[in-house]
Amino acid sequence: MKNTHILGLILLAFCFSFTGCAKTYSFTSHAMPNCSPKYHYNSIRIIPFESNYRHYGRELAALVAGGITKENFIAVTHHAAECELSAELRIGGMNSEMSSFPYECEKENDGKKYKTTCYRYEFSKRINIEISYVLKRREGGEILCADSFSLDYDKTWTSYESSSDARASALTDGGIIDAQLKKLAEKMIHAVSPHRVEIERELEKGHDDENIDQGIKYLLNGRAELAMQQWDLCIEQAVSKQDIAAAWYNIGVVKESLFRFKDAFYAYSKALDLFPENSKYLKSLKKVEDLSIRQSDVGKW
Repeated sequence: MKNTHILGLILLAFCFSFTGCAKTYSFTSHAMPNCSPKYHYNSIRIIPFESNYRHYGRELAALVAGGITKENFIAVTHHAAECELSAELRIGGMNSEMSSFPYECEKENDGKKYKTTCYRYEFSKRINIEISYVLKRREGGEILCADSFSLDYDKTWTSYESSSDARASALTDGGIIDAQLKKLAEKMIHAVSPHRVEIERELEKGHDDENIDQGIKYLLNGRAELAMQQWDLCIEQAVSKQDIAAAWYNIGVVKESLFRFKDAFYAYSKALDLFPENSKYLKSLKKVEDLSIRQSDVGKW
């Protein structure tokens, strides 16, 4: 046991030496609308959603409007807006089923054990919910995007005591539908509105230049400016292409985390110029490309 503990400490130390373990940097970034990244619009009107259960249509429309407002990139208005979002919600019937499964068990009575048949009870609920939506310009009626989502809920609750216990542990029909509507609302918000996303980037370690790893230590301790100073030194002084590319890439990560997407695009491009086949550089570049264009076209977005 003692040897295992010592080994764990050695591995941990090895990780923090930056020679064998990847270091990641997590931050909140922006993402373009999933279904309409090429269109720019700054206001939207949510038309009341149609539904076979009217109150759920109203509830989903309110969730979407509230979510877009919370993201704070597009104004939600009840009056003239650049775009209009309409949708049709269809909620299927709730299918409930109780099942029992016998198995051999051992019980005790008056101090004597005996074998008998026991039962495992399973209560399940299943429902399908679908939403189809259209986003179009108010003037001219141009359709910017149209799509549909479908969610299938299927969950089982188990009891070894009784069928009533299994049934009592299940969520209510209303609770299930409300939870599914929240999931649909998030999908719709991400489809039609810029939104925040959590990003995790793997930082590039140094090869021959210690400035790379020193910069990573600064960054992970919340000192981004000092980190970029170290990487700037590397770009000026390093001989290794790997180190220069790593420095540019890490600078790109910091710029992206600060929402400076044009600067991030430039830094990722410099890294990719040195190693065009590097998939990590290419993926990061594409991530900020649309954000950079959008930022240039409409200021904040």
